Parts: sequence; C-alpha cells; structure tokens
Amino acid sequence: MDTDIFIKTYHKDFKWLKYCLKSIEKYATGFRNIIIVADDDGHVIPSEYLIKNCKVFYVGLPDNRPSYVEHGIGYLWQQCIKLSWYNYSDANAVLIMDSDEMFTESISPISFQKEGKFTWNYRPWSEAGSGICWKKSTDFLLNTDTTYDAMAITGFVLQRETTIALKNCLCSTHGTKDIWDIFVKHNMSTASEFNIFGSFIHHFDRREYTQVHNFNRENCVNFSIRKSWSWGGISEEEDKLRNALLQ
Repeated sequence: MDTDIFIKTYHKDFKWLKYCLKSIEKYATGFRNIIIVADDDGHVIPSEYLIKNCKVFYVGLPDNRPSYVEHGIGYLWQQCIKLSWYNYSDANAVLIMDSDEMFTESISPISFQKEGKFTWNYRPWSEAGSGICWKKSTDFLLNTDTTYDAMAITGFVLQRETTIALKNCLCSTHGTKDIWDIFVKHNMSTASEFNIFGSFIHHFDRREYTQVHNFNRENCVNFSIRKSWSWGGISEEEDKLRNALLQ
C-alpha cells in the first residue's frame, strides 16, 4: 500500500517545518512522497528546507467563510485541507504530520499497523480532559452521540477509501458539495478533523482500521513522534533539543 506523509503548513511554521522534514529524512523509511500544502500568501518555503521526494502545493484561503472562527480562519481551513488530502496525492493512505511534529526514532508505515491494518486509538470522553470541547462539533457533524475521544494521541493515518467515504457521508448529511461548505452553512467556529475521522470509523464500524480502545500509552508507537506547540515560536531550549535529536 502506497503511503505518503502529508503536511499542511503556513509561513509562521516554516522554521518548525525545517525540523519536521529533517526528521523524516533521518528516521522515516517506507513512505513514498512528502506532500506539503502551504498557504498561497506570497511566502515560499525555503528551498534548503525541502528534502527528496517533497511535492509542494500553494493553496489560497477560501473567500466564503464563517463569521467567526476560533484561532483564525486558517485553523479551520487546514482541517478541510487534511480531510481532502486525496486531491493532492494518489497514495492509498497518508500519515498526517503537523509542522511542529518530528520523528525521534526509526519509523515506517508498518509502525502504525496492528493485525495487518492501520490503527486508530480511542479513549472515553471522560478521560479527554480539555479535549471534551471537541465532542459537541463532532456529534453535530456526524449526527450522532459519539462515545470516544478519537484524538487521544498524535500519529494519524488517513486511508483513501475511508476519507472519501467520510466526505460523502458528511456532505450527504448536511446537503453540501464539500466539507468547507458545511462549516460555512452552519457558521461553525471550530471542529476537530481527527475526532471527526476517528469517530466516523467507530460509528460506522469501518473495517479498514483496527480500533484500539483504552489503548496503552506506554506501548504506543506514536511516542516516536515529538509534538510541540508552534504558537509561541521555537525557544532556544527547543531549538537545541531538536538539533540534538537529529544528530
């Protein structure tokens, strides 16, 4: 199964993207291409950041938008880009990575599989902490009462068949042609793309995935991914740590 790595980024995260790509170059094997989608806002990813097999697309923000979006329009828009990754890649599946994530040890598509299938990890909403904020929008979009937080830990592989099925389900439910139009139609301010995707897998019992409920965090391969938060920029300490991980 062809598996790409898919990254949605923008100019304020380019410094983080540099480390993400270096970690892919150092630690990742078995992935085909690295697909990068950046905002078409006049900023260009420095060529020295890019590695072999990178394919870059520059896409503008939509003109139609909800009246208010938490964290800005780009935050909600990037979720739609991730959920429409198949418009940029012909792979069977993609591992979604954010610019502020990086691998810390050897990893391959098989690392995210169990029983011959890609996994999706869940925990009860009661254990989600502040993540409970995503339940309302997830329930609304899928028109159901979801049971689990489906964004328990980073490292999300989206398969083509499932992604297109999700898009068709959402658009049929809400009477639109694409997912962004759903956000605009209902004037939504926030959503969680991975909770939407994972809850779709669970609610419709998508057999393409191995569902892991109440997973053991200590044995989860996703700890091979270091997750930071890009909003505050890269501190000197974080910069040193990331360089050390790449030695």
